[in-house]
Amino acid sequence: HDTTIGAYLTVLGAKTMVLTDGGYPPYSAAILTEFYVDRRAGGTDEIFRVIYHDSEDADFRVITPYVEGCKDDFCPVE
Repeated sequence: HDTTIGAYLTVLGAKTMVLTDGGYPPYSAAILTEFYVDRRAGGTDEIFRVIYHDSEDADFRVITPYVEGCKDDFCPVE
């Protein structure tokens, strides 16, 4: 579990920004990637966001700005 989440964060380029406690996610950590179609202003662009929580008591937080090549909460799929 922790190695899978850690590896996924590494691929995204976000591991060092998200995991600050020795580089391993806690046991109850979870990461989700959500995909959307951006219909604002009549658009059809595919976008995504990545959310993460590090404990069952924590709310999910958006970590998309930490993903390599992304600067906002939502990022183009391309």
